[in-house]
Amino acid sequence: MWALLLLSAFAALAASEEAGAIGGRLGMFAEPRLFASGVRLARMERELGHARELMKKAHKVDPRRFINEMNARLHDAEKKVCRNEHEIQCGDDSRQCISSLFLCDGHNDCHNGWDEWTCTCSPGPMVAGNVFSGRAHWKGCDIRQPHPVHVAIVSVRSMADFGARLVVDAKITFDYEEDHQHFEYMARGVYRFGDKHIELIPTDHHDDLSLDCFWNHGDDSRGECHLVHEGTHNKCAYVFLSLEHH
Repeated sequence: MWALLLLSAFAALAASEEAGAIGGRLGMFAEPRLFASGVRLARMERELGHARELMKKAHKVDPRRFINEMNARLHDAEKKVCRNEHEIQCGDDSRQCISSLFLCDGHNDCHNGWDEWTCTCSPGPMVAGNVFSGRAHWKGCDIRQPHPVHVAIVSVRSMADFGARLVVDAKITFDYEEDHQHFEYMARGVYRFGDKHIELIPTDHHDDLSLDCFWNHGDDSRGECHLVHEGTHNKCAYVFLSLEHH
């Protein structure tokens, strides 16, 4: 009897050890597969989250702004009609050119009247209180990491006898993130209505950089600029500015 019980105990122990060994071997194969499945599920969840964010952003696209940007790119891509750099084309649909001095002088010098249109003679982005922001990407002069640039329009006034030009005072601010430095200076420039151009030149320092900008036609909220070294006139960095608030 005792021998039978002892034999049964040994058999049960052997069976349990064998089952444990089999379970261990199954675990060796099952755990990596479960882990890989978890990784795939986490990746799919991240991709779904990214897709949701893209869908949210798609609903925020302003069709009018998109059209203005496309028109601006087409305008810049078209071959210039006017041979003289001091002349302005009378709108995109005209091949007539007039002197930029004739813009907004109260007389229609363009056959289509473009030189006296309200949109042509508006100050555009040059409104006191406007603040534009962007990031400077350096390509020469003093090589730095990209950093924020802010341009605040402080004051705007008309030029006597030049209706198509404005004298603009602005404050230019650099935030150097790599060494946590904040630098700002005042600058002044003349904004030209015809080609929506301004070069802001420092008023109180000789070693600072001027900011040379063109604003997009049809969109006063964005400008393409270069930081230019005053001494060498080298283009040190490029900046894409966007209207922050006004």
